Amino acid sequence: MSLDTPTLFSAITLAYLTGAVLMAVLALSVRGLPSSVRSSWLIWAVALALSAGGTYMVGQRGAIPAWMSITVANALVLASFGLRPNSLSLLTRNQFAYLYLPLTAVGGWLALNTMSWFADTISFRVVFINSFCLLSSALCIREALLLRKETPISGVILIVAFACDMFARTAFILSQLWLHADNFLATFQSTSLKLCLIGLMVAIVLKMIGLGLALFEKLQWNFQRLADRDPLTLLYNQKGLQSIFSEASDPETETPGHGALIVLEITDFSKIRKRYGNSMGEAVLRLIAQTCRELLEQPQQAAHLHTNHFVLMFPGATTAQANSLLHRIRLCLQLESNLASQHKLPISVDAGVALYASGASLPEILNEADQNLRTGREQKTSSPLASESHARKAAS
Repeated sequence: MSLDTPTLFSAITLAYLTGAVLMAVLALSVRGLPSSVRSSWLIWAVALALSAGGTYMVGQRGAIPAWMSITVANALVLASFGLRPNSLSLLTRNQFAYLYLPLTAVGGWLALNTMSWFADTISFRVVFINSFCLLSSALCIREALLLRKETPISGVILIVAFACDMFARTAFILSQLWLHADNFLATFQSTSLKLCLIGLMVAIVLKMIGLGLALFEKLQWNFQRLADRDPLTLLYNQKGLQSIFSEASDPETETPGHGALIVLEITDFSKIRKRYGNSMGEAVLRLIAQTCRELLEQPQQAAHLHTNHFVLMFPGATTAQANSLLHRIRLCLQLESNLASQHKLPISVDAGVALYASGASLPEILNEADQNLRTGREQKTSSPLASESHARKAAS
């Protein structure tokens, strides 16, 4: 096959279209992923479809009107590259982090094309378009670095793909500035620029491999995450709590190595569930979980172990700081439950506090906190008691 310019543009268009179809099928057919993940793949499919349309129109330059092959075609390409970092940010942050990109790029392109000095100069157009594509690829690399935590293999593949894309775009800019050609398509007859087009195709293929593999890595990561979580409250279960406690109390980590552990039990929870039903009981559990997540500095330091048994970790905390946090939790629960039930179902919790030091055993600390909780309940006060022995260890 001859690697002439029309053939290369056709191959790139076909690659974009194939990727768009694959990503759309994945987004619409895989039901087990969060909506943010599926939306991310769907947006990427739209971006690839826009690139396919823009690339096809550019390849048809001379056969279709110039306003289509230049203005419209490159507007589609710019919109496509503006959507890509937003698609990846949905995977990493569950939000559109760069909404300004497609609007700024397309608006700037259309505005500049109304000026003759820009519209009539190939090098200006090439620099503008490919500079924006460079920015988009750099932001995609930034998001891929964040994505590596959950999808390490596909994250590396995506970084390599966007790096190839940046190399090809840089070559486009430098070559156009060097050649000063009057005909855009004629500039692609050189061997170096044909190699750049081939590099773009390689980048497209790598992106498809990376994004497809990210789907399976994301599923695996979700399964591993759910194995450490309570399905009702989405807080850690016993296994997850043991993992974060071992890390927090490990003297070789960067964490303080000591802190406070708080055990919470809902007062008269069995009576609440018996009177109002299981649905109300589950709502109460979710309310406590939400309150704990909002008040903790790191929401992942909360666990739901038994029916009405919650555990909070407070690394580096003293007894006074733990009691302060507990006081805020009680106030929030009282306020939220009164608002939700119109003062018909106030929620209160019994609590016990124990301090842990480096190398502590989680079962021992939990047992101590439970004993403190029972002691406080027997004394008809809900004020937590801390062990003096562990307090001395934490202080030392």
